Amino acid sequence: MTLDVGPEDELPDWAAAKEFYQKYDPKDVIGRGVSSVVRRCVHRATGDEFAVKIMEVTAERLSPEQLEEVREATRRETHILRQVAGHPHISEAAFPVPIS
Repeated sequence: MTLDVGPEDELPDWAAAKEFYQKYDPKDVIGRGVSSVVRRCVHRATGDEFAVKIMEVTAERLSPEQLEEVREATRRETHILRQVAGHPHISEAAFPVPIS
């Protein structure tokens, strides 16, 4: 299922997320969260498809209240992801993008 794409679903800047784009080809949006968008992505080397969560936590776009909400949601999600780490259907890759 593909969702409608809006401005909040923009992909990270290519230069800032170069490592990600070298490894994955982002496709359609399949989900959204408070501070993230989930895209179907294809691993360039293998052709395998993954659901990739792209988190946007740029402070300048958020009010202090929204920023705290995003931080708390990120903490909760990180906790959940640590609990499911190692599951055969969950892969782990991180491509931190520095905030300017």
